[in-house]
Amino acid sequence: MYTIQLDQAKNFECSLKIQGASLKKSKINMIIESDDFDIKLKGTIDSDGQVTIPVKKLKGILDENVKGNMFLEVIAEDTYFTPYETEYVTEVSRKVEVTSINGKSKETLTESEGIKVTDSKPKVTISDIKNDETLLIKEHAHRINKNIIRSNLNIFKKEDKTKVIKTIQNYLTENKVENSLYDKIMTELYTLLSDDLS
Repeated sequence: MYTIQLDQAKNFECSLKIQGASLKKSKINMIIESDDFDIKLKGTIDSDGQVTIPVKKLKGILDENVKGNMFLEVIAEDTYFTPYETEYVTEVSRKVEVTSINGKSKETLTESEGIKVTDSKPKVTISDIKNDETLLIKEHAHRINKNIIRSNLNIFKKEDKTKVIKTIQNYLTENKVENSLYDKIMTELYTLLSDDLS
């Protein structure tokens, strides 16, 4: 699932490989579907197949906590592909609601909806989709760090250890952070706390 932060502008990035067609002559768009309308965002493809799709602030266009489908459409010569599709959820950056992150790093399309692809037609491969996991990890670590500092606790003091662990557990539970992110958040948090004390 991809997270769209309504109050931030950011780029969706991935790598695109097309066989049997020119990258230069190909077009790529991101389609964000909602109940009442669809949003089409135009992207660019460089000579190495790196895709950049600017996602502008959508606050006021989409509501918060909306879930839906989004996909990439590629037009390579006379062939239309949808090589990547996922669900999305909308949120604002001042809130923390962790959603599952799409773990797929690569999808290859040989047939798209309603279009038969033969060997003479181009084939599209999409990979290296940048997701929000790194951003989420850093954001969670910073917020936990603030909670610890606010409580005048020191992670390296033996007498504070129990209170620090409780503060971290409460944060992770209240914000519904996925178990798979715990270790990465703790590594980032340890770095932050070490920097604060140095």
